Amino acid sequence: MNGKSNSEIVKERNRIKDSLLKWNDNLCFIDSLLPECSFGPVYCLGESIKLMEDADIAVFAPGWENARGCRIEHRICEEYNIYYMEI
Repeated sequence: MNGKSNSEIVKERNRIKDSLLKWNDNLCFIDSLLPECSFGPVYCLGESIKLMEDADIAVFAPGWENARGCRIEHRICEEYNIYYMEI
């Protein structure tokens, strides 16, 4: 999400959702984008991490390694054995 507007993020997520739904149309998505999060970035990251608890898989879009929050979420997946995919 680093350096992207909310509309750019939504567009990318919709593209990813569409491609994943072609693979399996029985998926449910947890949206971790908190556009109304008026608190600081650490608070918003914490809320996003909480949502990961209920996820079966985390999906990382291209460029995730350039965003601090995404790198933290990726590391959490590795440390807590949450299945993830990079697309």
